[in-house]
Amino acid sequence: MEEMALSASVFSPVREMPGLEIAFSNEVVWLQCQKGDSTDLQRLSAMPHSLVYHLGDELQLVPLGCRLPTARLPESLSWSSLKSWLDLRFPVAALPGKVDSSARVALELKRGLSGKVEPNLLLTTLSDVNAYVDRAAEVRMKGLSFAVSGDGQALVSGSPLPPVRGTYFYLESGLAIPLGYKLSLPVGGEVVRQALRLSKGEFAVMHEDRSIDRLCRDDFVALTRNAVRLTLARLAASQSEEAFE
Repeated sequence: MEEMALSASVFSPVREMPGLEIAFSNEVVWLQCQKGDSTDLQRLSAMPHSLVYHLGDELQLVPLGCRLPTARLPESLSWSSLKSWLDLRFPVAALPGKVDSSARVALELKRGLSGKVEPNLLLTTLSDVNAYVDRAAEVRMKGLSFAVSGDGQALVSGSPLPPVRGTYFYLESGLAIPLGYKLSLPVGGEVVRQALRLSKGEFAVMHEDRSIDRLCRDDFVALTRNAVRLTLARLAASQSEEAFE
């Protein structure tokens, strides 16, 4: 059995490796291969890593190529299959998009900064967006776009975002998380993107309640006064038809 302490989160080369498990301890990612052969060891060693170990008695860690242990494996690790851990599914979304709602998300959010603090997505209401565009100069709307759900929620994309009440997000590598939060596990956006099987132009928005919206860039239109007013009119008409039915 070999162990490897990782500082990177690029698991695609070993995703299909049988018997490979993953666990987390503080900021360290551990991979464990219980049935690995020499080929599997080469694949693991080729990944960005800190050290590769053999696991000895009483959780002693012996660096590969050495005879004496230099560390101990943390006792409280909770192991899970790497393949199943990467195979993320998500609850029902609030915004329109191609949504997979068949299971729970494996990742959670926790308070903290991820290093990027400039938001580029804003979740608010269409009425608040309309109030903003009524008073904003056209130059302030340049480069912004928006998408709207059937219940009147609006997602504004771009930078700088309008000073409107709502929830601000930072979108990178296909995953948007609320400003002031970070993922509970040290997983890069590209890993999540691969696990979600996001196609070109798609991205996912993760909320504080762990729900996920999966959207496509084609869902967005340029933020202009006419576009907002037309959307408001269509939304009002749609809601009236539903109420009449």
